[in-house]
Amino acid sequence: MGTSTDAILAYGVDTPWEENDTPWAETYDDLDDWLLEMFGVHIDCPEPKDWGNVTPAEGEVLSVYYKALREAIAEVPVEVVIHCHHECPMYLLALRGHVHTANRGDVLEVDQCISSEISEGQITAFMDFCEKVGLEREPPRWLLVSMWS
Repeated sequence: MGTSTDAILAYGVDTPWEENDTPWAETYDDLDDWLLEMFGVHIDCPEPKDWGNVTPAEGEVLSVYYKALREAIAEVPVEVVIHCHHECPMYLLALRGHVHTANRGDVLEVDQCISSEISEGQITAFMDFCEKVGLEREPPRWLLVSMWS
């Protein structure tokens, strides 16, 4: 197993959140659950009953559940970007679809990333969400961070 050093380019804001000092740490088991609740998005399918011992029948339920989860998360216009190190994470808040990763050894064409259109409505909704979760109401900007794991 080697070390991975990745560059992440994201259109968003930095947060003061670190490791377990996040809005979701005490109440939610999962970051996705927090985001879905914050945006009022619900998953319309049953969760598997036993996550640890998945039978073939439960495996099908699990597959359907994760497909529905991916579709629900795609509706959330914000994503949390983990950076720094997996054992000492730090977080950015970014507009979904505007996070680009250059994995170790890969090349990322930045011009293509930053040329995508972002509407004033998306920016306003993003700043509203920042305010809702206790961050300063500031416009997003392009940020470059690293992830070492």
